[in-house]
Amino acid sequence: MRNKIRKSSQKNVKKHVKDIGKWKKHWKYETLYAILFQ
Repeated sequence: MRNKIRKSSQKNVKKHVKDIGKWKKHWKYETLYAILFQ
């Protein structure tokens, strides 16, 4: 049981990290567009 919980929590963390990466990329592009198209 414990191993299952640990594995699933690791998956969630990885997914969360991916989401943060996506958001950071998106944020970079948003700021770029804001600067370019003022």
